[in-house]
Amino acid sequence: MKKLALLGLLSILLMAVAGVSAQGLSAGELEAVADVATAFEAFTSLDSYVATIEQTVDQTMEIAMGQTSQSMSNLVEQTGEMKVVRTETGYNIEGSIVQNINSGMAGAGQELGMTLGLIIVDDVLYARVDDASPMLATMAPEGWVNVNEDGAQYPLFATLSPETLSQLYGLVYPMDEVSVVSITKLDADEIDGQAMRVFTIEYSTEALADSAIMSTIASSLASTAPGVDIEEMVAQIVAGSTLNIQVWLGEDDGLLHRLQTEMVTETELSIQGMSIPMNQISTGVINFSGFNEPLEIVAPEVGA
Repeated sequence: MKKLALLGLLSILLMAVAGVSAQGLSAGELEAVADVATAFEAFTSLDSYVATIEQTVDQTMEIAMGQTSQSMSNLVEQTGEMKVVRTETGYNIEGSIVQNINSGMAGAGQELGMTLGLIIVDDVLYARVDDASPMLATMAPEGWVNVNEDGAQYPLFATLSPETLSQLYGLVYPMDEVSVVSITKLDADEIDGQAMRVFTIEYSTEALADSAIMSTIASSLASTAPGVDIEEMVAQIVAGSTLNIQVWLGEDDGLLHRLQTEMVTETELSIQGMSIPMNQISTGVINFSGFNEPLEIVAPEVGA
């Protein structure tokens, strides 16, 4: 059960990555890709911003048990806010994520939840757990923990690393003519009074499992599931998935204001000799604000 529960977290992480595969795009699509790439480049040059996050994974699987099988469902929901400051080596980050997981199997259900506080300062990750459901509370440490030094002691922090979080909230999205299957410009929209150009983009997932962030994610998950080939599991999920993103770009400032993702997976996983059909829809939206506003992120007192 614990190994299968990894799939919900893995799917959320996968939503933040785009695959790379050679595609044939029209002249109009190439122009649109260039416009989005320019906005992405400007965004990654910001000194600071605030990201407000909503993510959902709705997953069903069939688990074989002898001559019978049982349906397993997971609904994973995350909301939160992150303050992000660009540094010479990466990103300092401060914020919190509210996580809720509803799992069901063989007619029995379980609900888990917690608030996860996260701070990264100079490539050191700190985390703390608040408002944990009873089962998770037994595994939660008191106060802030230096995850770089002591994270391995706590199962709730086993999948966290400054590298993964910096890549996710730093929004490392390749955007060029070889990373896009198709791109379409939609009707104009408005966010906070500013006119927006809106594009919907389909990415190829053929090379997703070989990307740099996939290696980072696989490494962070490997210790949580001994005996499971995490890289192979990632490859199986990616091979059965389609990934689409929608972006809102400011007409006046040329920046990314909203990013929406949808990853649809229909695959059959092979885990330790088990064949597990899986259907899943992963959706997420991140709104960005507070561009280049003064932000100071400091390391917390461990244990406090």
